[in-house]
Amino acid sequence: MKYSISPDRSRLTITADAAERCELRQLTECGDGICSDATMVSFLESITCNSELDWIPEGETGDLTSAPMLGIREWEPMKHEYVVLERWAWLDYQVRSLLEDLRDNGEAVLVGGAL
Repeated sequence: MKYSISPDRSRLTITADAAERCELRQLTECGDGICSDATMVSFLESITCNSELDWIPEGETGDLTSAPMLGIREWEPMKHEYVVLERWAWLDYQVRSLLEDLRDNGEAVLVGGAL
């Protein structure tokens, strides 16, 4: 699993290789809930545990959406909290799963950028 951020920082593109797409097809065939948030978080763990990206909880950015969001956060010692610097959302979450796009197209594009 790889990701890239567009030069203008407005898009986060996640790409899946052939083996990962095969794994997603197997999950679909087994009926393991490719559309569930738990499966999405688990499948993308290799990105979130080995990069600057983190899941951004609903409401943390002031966005009025329940869309899954990945972002870059920074610890603010004076505020004693993390501050979201950038975030990208999967806005098609009510229509299709991010994992479906990875399975079918080999990539999923989240939109957003700096706050």
